[in-house]
Amino acid sequence: LLAVSLCLFVSYILGLVQLAPMTGAFLAGSIIALTEFTDDIAHFIRPARDIFSAVFFTAIGMLIDPRFLILGIPFGLATSLIALSGKISGGYLGLKFYRIPKVPALICAITLVPRGEVSLIIARYGTLAGAPAELQSLAAMLMVITTFLTPLLIGYSIANIDRIEAYLEKSNAGKKSGEVINS
Repeated sequence: LLAVSLCLFVSYILGLVQLAPMTGAFLAGSIIALTEFTDDIAHFIRPARDIFSAVFFTAIGMLIDPRFLILGIPFGLATSLIALSGKISGGYLGLKFYRIPKVPALICAITLVPRGEVSLIIARYGTLAGAPAELQSLAAMLMVITTFLTPLLIGYSIANIDRIEAYLEKSNAGKKSGEVINS
């Protein structure tokens, strides 16, 4: 009970200072994780977590315009492609900076692709601040597409790891010699 109270209190305080209440919940969870009671608390709050999750997704679902989901498919796919490219590129380059081998860096970067609940919350704040209402539907579409696509990309990458590794080696060799690589 104390853990839930701490979460609600910290979320409320951050809301008062115009910060996202979800940040407060995250901070409270981080504080609780430092205690020796983490597993007991996680077990105790599981039913509340499940109920709040259902309420959250129902509330977000009610904000989405189903017409946009159909009419906005091309825009949603294009946005997903941009998001996918950005996450994979950024993750891969970041991991390569720390000298992680190419193939594990690529597969780890792919695991960063899914856009989740935070995207929906940020989109909601955007619409409340005056952004178009379609932003909420676009965020939902982006979340669904990237969530379903990621396991497929990981499976493809693992099944074709030799081809990917050869491509990455060829690409790296071309950069070192100044060649232009056509793929």
